[in-house]
Amino acid sequence: MRGFEREDLRLVFATYIDNIFAASSSPEDACLNLSNLFKLLSTKWGLSLKAGSACVICSEGYDLSSFRPEEGIPLVAEAVVLGWHICSNGSQCSTWKEVVRKAWSCFWAN
Repeated sequence: MRGFEREDLRLVFATYIDNIFAASSSPEDACLNLSNLFKLLSTKWGLSLKAGSACVICSEGYDLSSFRPEEGIPLVAEAVVLGWHICSNGSQCSTWKEVVRKAWSCFWAN
């Protein structure tokens, strides 16, 4: 991971294979971080992200009254990342439900 200082905030990118993650102290800064990265990828290498592949997950209880998501980066309560269901409340219930569903489908397939 590499962090880049911006005033008193630390904006962070993490990558895994072809996934890019941005962490920040606010969803606005995370969106700004991703938007700047998207522009850089486009101008420097001619790369673009698939439509609908970007989203913002904010911890449950965060005051989102003033948050206005960037175009193409919607706010979601849950997203699937590398097969894991990441929830804004930290719960793993969605992942567990998917495991149970797949286990039953394997059981009945045999």
